[in-house]
Amino acid sequence: MGPFISVLLVFGALCGVAMRLPLFALVLLGAGTVVGFASVSQGALHGLLDAVIAIVVLQVGYAAGIGVRAGFRAWRRHRRSSEAVRSDRTMGYSTGDKC
Repeated sequence: MGPFISVLLVFGALCGVAMRLPLFALVLLGAGTVVGFASVSQGALHGLLDAVIAIVVLQVGYAAGIGVRAGFRAWRRHRRSSEAVRSDRTMGYSTGDKC
């Protein structure tokens, strides 16, 4: 189950970067259903436990993806503002100049 958990974590992170919460809720339901049915042969309790683990791992990955998305947006916003300041300096204008 180890490689499966790491794949779910990465998939959750990709969903966090690319998706909004309502769509991700459908992914969680789908993953829980698939894992639950895939584990039925091992017993109902074991299948339920595997489904819960899959959902929790996807949620952790989703939270990490949201953090990455927020960090990237902040970095991009900071880069744009610093480029704007640099372009003002290269034009020779300062905030106190009168035209």
